[in-house]
Amino acid sequence: GPGELRGGLGIWRDIRVLCDGNYLTTRSEGQKRGTWGVLGGGEGAPARVFKNPGTRREARLPGKRSDIPLRKGDVLSLRTPGGGGLGDRRRRDPERVAADIANGKITPEHARKAYHFSPPRPRGGKAAYPFSPPRPRRGRGPG
Repeated sequence: GPGELRGGLGIWRDIRVLCDGNYLTTRSEGQKRGTWGVLGGGEGAPARVFKNPGTRREARLPGKRSDIPLRKGDVLSLRTPGGGGLGDRRRRDPERVAADIANGKITPEHARKAYHFSPPRPRGGKAAYPFSPPRPRRGRGPG
């Protein structure tokens, strides 16, 4: 979710079915609402399960169901929920928003919608983000 510190990213896995005769059982929580934000942070994305996403045969699957038939060539898309943001999204450093776009963590559309951020336009074939993304901090880990 958006925030001064954005929420953690969910996991997105696409799995192609290689043979006929398979059935799927779904047992998933968090499909109705995303994880709440804290101290003004926005809600994270909810969980989703799709069969054949982006095709004419796309179907959003329920969180709890058994015996869903799968055919050879079907694609299952499993998307876990994202974490809620922390703090007011208007206080997020624009360079961090741009780095999130450059690193594929959010889309330019999401940046505009969630952060009112307009990415710079590329000039003369140069990258749209002329800075290096922030380096990971080195230090003590948890514990």
